[in-house]
Amino acid sequence: MVMITCKMRVVLFFLVTLFFVNVVQAEPAHLALFKGVEVERMKYEPIQVNFTTEYINDEDFGTITISSLVETAQGMRRFENFPAENANVFPGSVNILKDEEVYAYRRKAGNTAGNGVHYYDLKEAVRRADFVYDPRILGLVDLPSANKTVKQCLCYEIYTEQSLVGRETINGTNVWHVRCTQTGLATADFWIEEPSFRVHRQQIETLEAGKLKVVIDSKFDSKSVGPFPSEFHIQRFEKNKQVFNRIVHITKIVHGKPIPPERFTLASMNLPLNTDVIDYRIHRRIGFWDGEKLVKKPVSISAQEWKEIEKQLQERQQHNQIVEMWRVTDYVYPISLSSIKLNNFLMAQRKLMREQLKQKLQTAGEDMDVFGIQHC
Repeated sequence: MVMITCKMRVVLFFLVTLFFVNVVQAEPAHLALFKGVEVERMKYEPIQVNFTTEYINDEDFGTITISSLVETAQGMRRFENFPAENANVFPGSVNILKDEEVYAYRRKAGNTAGNGVHYYDLKEAVRRADFVYDPRILGLVDLPSANKTVKQCLCYEIYTEQSLVGRETINGTNVWHVRCTQTGLATADFWIEEPSFRVHRQQIETLEAGKLKVVIDSKFDSKSVGPFPSEFHIQRFEKNKQVFNRIVHITKIVHGKPIPPERFTLASMNLPLNTDVIDYRIHRRIGFWDGEKLVKKPVSISAQEWKEIEKQLQERQQHNQIVEMWRVTDYVYPISLSSIKLNNFLMAQRKLMREQLKQKLQTAGEDMDVFGIQHC
């Protein structure tokens, strides 16, 4: 009986010790929520996101809708803004981030040559506010930048204090209200659903009343993928005046599917012939685009056109050889019963080949008389 009691005490002591160790090691609830959002979003790689942005009375674009596609895989990103309905207002742009370096190209209306590709490092891309940000921060920040991470958007490591405000309801969904405070400066509030870790609302506000306030409201429905909203509305107020009003609709998300490495190269940017590429780090032009690669001097014909010309020349040479063969066969075989049968076969084959050649030449815009085979 004494031995059983001792064993029970040992087991009880072990369980109590384990309990207290777990309590000490367990993260506070608010930090667990923030990290849950980060982990859940970062699962999505590679990822391609199509979305549209409604700019409402924007100081740069006025009222306009722009469609975008952003892709990321293995640390590389490609961000394309397609031309607006009025291309003169916004003709489109495409930026590529690879190895901490950025190729940025802003199109001209009609995608005519004129604007060069600007090549610089990530720091310069941040300074220029280039569209080449991580798609996984969509809905978490009002002014996304090329170096912004999900963790930074959640503020919990940047602000000095974090706390769990409590349970609340947004649009019929139970969420946790968590808050980050930068002592004496600002607060950042998040309303997070668990266990999906969807952020339904975010609000950043300075403690100085009216100086700055940012509100992001997100909507989730049956079309939403994982932690990403199908729509979110961004509003920014400065000195009690609205300066930023945009609505983003996420129309398609593809994740887990390999993205070809070619998508992160100059060849994917659909550059006009002889677009120059300027390296702003050394303030030098590093080449002109010939349709396939950078060359030292402008070209009059693209690399693709040269290939097509060479192909046509090869086809014409083959056609001439075939025509010559036809002419020779008229004199090879003597007229006899057996040769007549053979000749009929050759004539049928010649007719079929002539029709095929005629179609090819018509496609190429050539006349059969040029090759002397109209009546052969």
